[in-house]
Amino acid sequence: MIVHQRQFDRIKQNLENRTAVQMAIPEQFSGTDLEDAGIVVSDRWDAIKDLGVGIDPEVVDLVRSSGLSVVGRVGNNPNPSDSRIASTLQSIRDLKIETVIFSGMSVLGAGNRYKETVEHLSDEPKLRFGSVEFGKQTGDASLVKQAPYNTIRVHTITSSEMATATPGANIQRFALAARERNIRLLFVRLFLDGADPVDNATSYLSGLRNALYRSQLGVGTARTYTRIGNPFLGRVAAGVVIVSGIALLLDFTFGFLTIKAAPTMIGASIALIAVVFVTSVMPALKLVSLIGACALPSLGVAILHPEFVIPGSTTIKRLLLVFAVTMLGPLTVVAIHADTLFLVKGDVFLGVKLTLIAPLIVAALLHGLNIRADSPAGLATVVRDRVTMLVDISRNPILIWQVLLGGGVLVALAIMLMRSGNESSVGVSSIELQLRSLLDRILFVRPRFKDILFQPFVMLSLVLAGTKWPLQRVTAILASIALASMVNTFCHLHTPLVISALRVAYGVIFGLITAAVVKRILDRFGLVNREEAVVA
Repeated sequence: MIVHQRQFDRIKQNLENRTAVQMAIPEQFSGTDLEDAGIVVSDRWDAIKDLGVGIDPEVVDLVRSSGLSVVGRVGNNPNPSDSRIASTLQSIRDLKIETVIFSGMSVLGAGNRYKETVEHLSDEPKLRFGSVEFGKQTGDASLVKQAPYNTIRVHTITSSEMATATPGANIQRFALAARERNIRLLFVRLFLDGADPVDNATSYLSGLRNALYRSQLGVGTARTYTRIGNPFLGRVAAGVVIVSGIALLLDFTFGFLTIKAAPTMIGASIALIAVVFVTSVMPALKLVSLIGACALPSLGVAILHPEFVIPGSTTIKRLLLVFAVTMLGPLTVVAIHADTLFLVKGDVFLGVKLTLIAPLIVAALLHGLNIRADSPAGLATVVRDRVTMLVDISRNPILIWQVLLGGGVLVALAIMLMRSGNESSVGVSSIELQLRSLLDRILFVRPRFKDILFQPFVMLSLVLAGTKWPLQRVTAILASIALASMVNTFCHLHTPLVISALRVAYGVIFGLITAAVVKRILDRFGLVNREEAVVA
């Protein structure tokens, strides 16, 4: 290995600190007045070819003299040890670099040395490390989980993606990542294959900076995330809300609160949840928040039912109550998981898909089959009658249109579930991407397509309440998807709350406007019997 004399000490020191390979200095390179120096490394080339040899201080000075800050790239050590990890990170500190992004297929200390990496990241002055969004580095998730306060979320566009990328699309992608997913550091690869690469790069970065400014964001050194506590009182309040919601839902379904043991059961549930919150057992906390995220929008579905009695209410008051009860779901989720660990995606809300399907099942039972009674004994009779009805229906011949309709519904539900979650498993079409881009430019934050499609049915289900139409039941079932989506939006805990709130608000506003237009059309053609309609 032939190196420049100025780099000799740095390279030799890194090789000694990061590996156990044998090195020798050839005699012809032992002089002090030589421009070049030589190092003989006794190891296989494939074992050392990707080994970093430190960051050149002259390059660091050049970058800083241009008014820029430096983010270090650090590769994992072969057979990492505590001393090697400490030496690697100390070399970064010596250059006064504050942030590192681990290069290669694994993070520093991957394997069984995460604890040592976390400890040396927290040595003074503390270092921050970049967790690359959608990256597949070994050990990244473990390191984020153990060091959430040292984590900076990074978004980048890979080299393979750059082959077909365009500056405009990249700028939009980076801006959305920073604005909607709490990304703090953008790793930007430049377009260098044009006629004038310098001008192209300048224009590209200028456009990205302007896009960030339009998103009310700034350009500068990436900041770590706010330390968020886990207030005990907030968790207990969330538990009380969840238990109360479950009790009201069960009471409407089969007269739960008429049971003499109900007060005891509710008290025991609150005590149990309080104990869970005191112990802060994360799996238990996740289970409780999942129950709340499913139960509260399901209670909103129940309030849409014409037989849910609310003394002195009007259609508008009932609508507001539906939205208020539903929004208690995300409030409980946020109260329970108010932790920086979730903000940096060191942990995630579990059961996102279930939060979509649970209110839909409740709607199908309450509105589709009208399974409810005033007591458990009465509920058993109702269930028996509905089962008999379904058996009788199953004996009828199946028509082609019924098969097609049922198949279409199942496919739509499958796509909806596959596209939900913190990381969707289904791609997005080019048409939808263009529509998303248009909505982003017009509305700053685009509403979810589930809200655009299903929010109108929330209002329409109340407008049609009391009519003999099967359409009323159908609209209530479709409305349950919108209510579930409102909660589901906030279950992506790494997204800023303001963004989630705006997304839900846009969906609700769009739904109300659409429902008002449809209602006028129904009134115009006399399709709603106002004498039968219940405005309760």
